[in-house]
Amino acid sequence: MLMSGSLFAGQHDVPKTRQEILMAGKPQRIGDFSVTAFLVDHSSYGSVALLVEAGGKRIVYSGDLRLHGRKPGMAEDLLKAIRKAPLDLLIMEGTSLSRGREPGLSEKDVETLLVNSLKQTPGLALAMFSPQNVDRLVSYYRAAVRSGRTLVLDPYAALILYLIKSECKVLDPFESKHVRIFVAESFLRSMASRRLQKLISRMKRVEVSRAEIRATPENFLMIFREWMYERIFETKLPPGSRVFYSYWPGYLDTQPRLKELRAKLEKSGCGFDLVHASGHIYYQDIMQFIKRAKPAQLIPIHTTAVEEMAKRFTQCVIQLQDGEPYSL
Repeated sequence: MLMSGSLFAGQHDVPKTRQEILMAGKPQRIGDFSVTAFLVDHSSYGSVALLVEAGGKRIVYSGDLRLHGRKPGMAEDLLKAIRKAPLDLLIMEGTSLSRGREPGLSEKDVETLLVNSLKQTPGLALAMFSPQNVDRLVSYYRAAVRSGRTLVLDPYAALILYLIKSECKVLDPFESKHVRIFVAESFLRSMASRRLQKLISRMKRVEVSRAEIRATPENFLMIFREWMYERIFETKLPPGSRVFYSYWPGYLDTQPRLKELRAKLEKSGCGFDLVHASGHIYYQDIMQFIKRAKPAQLIPIHTTAVEEMAKRFTQCVIQLQDGEPYSL
């Protein structure tokens, strides 16, 4: 994920000299600490929770996780490991605590909504989401198949699937009959293209052209980026097109470019649907997770609503300011 992000999204790669690989479920000694990584379901592939043991104490850092994705068994495995011995401290994410108590959509709900909307979309269907959210990529793929469309990936999404298909069961981007790849000219001139020469020939074998998409737009569900509206479609999407937006809704208010793009699309007659399941654990699931983990002490993180945990777990919640040290 780090490498693909550095190639396509301008993100920083981490030099191999600074990496320590943790194999999921296998304790690893790091100085005086035993550290065990547990894979968790989150909107970024490969996310983990960490069990840290030292000096007779056990600490779990939840990382970002959820219980409403496609892999609920991961949370069960983590809880089983936690319950093997008393847990001294749980450092628990609470992103959703400030978003209300009602449960949001699950990943299966997203798939169902997509299928229903795709069947009612007469033109081109366009998908805005991060390919590093592999659950969402699977949701779009399944929705495309169920609605009789071909999923059109870009090289970024194809690379991610290619990289992880040896680790988990995902579609092969170069072999699936329901997948094509759109290769933009700008990609062929990029640094990413120069570093991925061995894969470009495979992409070309399943490539779909802009002309083919314009000729039969109703046959495709295509990954869509902001820049494509002007540079690929020249601000003229096929009639009856619809954009499916699958990021956090707050970006539509806080990022001017997205706000402007949405306004342009809707003004042109293009539909714009918000279809998203959070990458973060929902309110009631947070409370249930903590109850089952039974920590002696609890530190909420990544939340503006610490009081919601404090009300339910008064005896064990430790409220800290950013940067404040705490001794266990």
